[in-house]
Amino acid sequence: GIGWFLNSARRLKQSAYELAMKNKRDGSKKSKELLVHWLHQAALLGDARALFELGNHYRSKTNKKDPENLRKASQLFRLSALSGNSDAFLAYALGMARGHFGKKDLAEAFKFYKMAAGRGIASARRRTGVAYLHGLGVEKDVELGVKYLKVATKGNDRISWFYLGEYYYKVKEYQKGYTMFKQSAAFGTVEAFCQAGNCLRKLDEKEAAFRWHPSQTLNR
Repeated sequence: GIGWFLNSARRLKQSAYELAMKNKRDGSKKSKELLVHWLHQAALLGDARALFELGNHYRSKTNKKDPENLRKASQLFRLSALSGNSDAFLAYALGMARGHFGKKDLAEAFKFYKMAAGRGIASARRRTGVAYLHGLGVEKDVELGVKYLKVATKGNDRISWFYLGEYYYKVKEYQKGYTMFKQSAAFGTVEAFCQAGNCLRKLDEKEAAFRWHPSQTLNR
């Protein structure tokens, strides 16, 4: 019946992907050819991982100069994302935002950032927040931008802390800015040390600000 057919299809898809990965680990010239062959087989059966790996193949250094290969990479990443592969969401969205596949398309990039954000990916939540803050591919909405960045910080996304610090510094809420930069610095963002000091200077806490200078943080 239909159940047997679906189970067989799942087993075929899994087997094709496993064979592809086996050849990827081997690394020989023949194995690379077999890798692409089995990835195509798994992709035809709807394997999201295979679609993503094929996208990486067509986007690789040896294929980057060929517009047709970049077009294929774009389509494969998009299909992989829509099939549920989390890595593919960002690969496709970043490619569209930066013009890696041809012409930039910020609206398409935002669409996939937001979908990835809905899947709980912290960096996607950050990029969605930044897009809202600056109106990149979507109508500017500062409130929503700050909301997405705050949610991203719950996933310990250090760059989100930094962007929040920049926002609060811009609107002259220096105490909040200092708190955000301090958190970002705690996760290793070098630029956040200087910015934390700048916030303290604005708060007229010059001695404390001096301690945030990079030369003073080496012994922390």
